[in-house]
Order: sequence, then structure tokens, then C-alpha cells
Amino acid sequence: MPTNSALPNVLESTAVVRFQDCDPFGHLNNARYVDYFMNARTDQLQAHYDFNI
Repeated sequence: MPTNSALPNVLESTAVVRFQDCDPFGHLNNARYVDYFMNARTDQLQAHYDFNI
């Protein structure tokens, strides 16, 4: 694969941490990590592959 068509090594996505996603100590609930990952995956598909979900 030519290097000019490769994706960047660092992919970024923005997520808003909601109050209900955290416990009383401010720690993010373990299950929310998967939700954030799924949202980031969708963002990357739209940004780099022009895949409309």
C-alpha cells in the first residue's frame, strides 16, 4: 500500500463525558468505554472512508 494513501497513525475523536456515566468519585463506568469506542469508530468511518451511517 502506498504510504500517501495510508491513514494517519493517530486517530482522534471527541466525546462528552456525561454526569450519569461517572460514579460518585468521578470514575468513568467501565461499560461507557465501549460506547465511546463505538462512537469513535463511527466518526472515523465517516471522516476517512466517506461511509455514511
